[in-house]
Amino acid sequence: MRLEPQLEGSGTRKDHRKRSVYYPRKSYGWLSLTVLGLLFGGASWVAFVSYQITADFGALLSTMLLALMAFSTLLLIVWFFSMRYEIVGHELLLYFGPFKYTMDLYLVHNVKRQSLMPGLGIGVLVPGFAKWYINYRHEGKVFMCATRACKHIIVIDSKIGKLGVTPERENEFIEELEQQMKFAKILKVEN
Repeated sequence: MRLEPQLEGSGTRKDHRKRSVYYPRKSYGWLSLTVLGLLFGGASWVAFVSYQITADFGALLSTMLLALMAFSTLLLIVWFFSMRYEIVGHELLLYFGPFKYTMDLYLVHNVKRQSLMPGLGIGVLVPGFAKWYINYRHEGKVFMCATRACKHIIVIDSKIGKLGVTPERENEFIEELEQQMKFAKILKVEN
């Protein structure tokens, strides 16, 4: 599993393998991100006004950090609409904005649908959206690329980590994923 982000156009080789595209479930995660961005933007404005009054370095630093967080949230809102999952041959590809994440299916132990209870993590977790690494109770660290934060998550458990996704056509996605997992494991044994 290569869950390091790669820029989407970074390979020039044409791929002629079967490609199945799955889009995430619809959610209002973009709205949650918008509210978060407005809060960061408003706090940045307050810090800027404070800096103008006091000329304090702390207020300037707060202004810059909050403005950066507001801008980052804007990027997440734009990239939210580009999220998709693809099964190509024996790989699962996750697309989010300009990034592509790849998971080799021969490494997968099992796939299960469940609801999760979040803890702390280094990712973004708001109602209707979860991205990057989130710690969940009873599951541990899960790499999320989902339009749900807690309920109806498909957790893909592999030898090197867990992945959480929320495809719209869940049953079809799980069926194809499990079929490709079997083929990938057979091919891996033969090699």
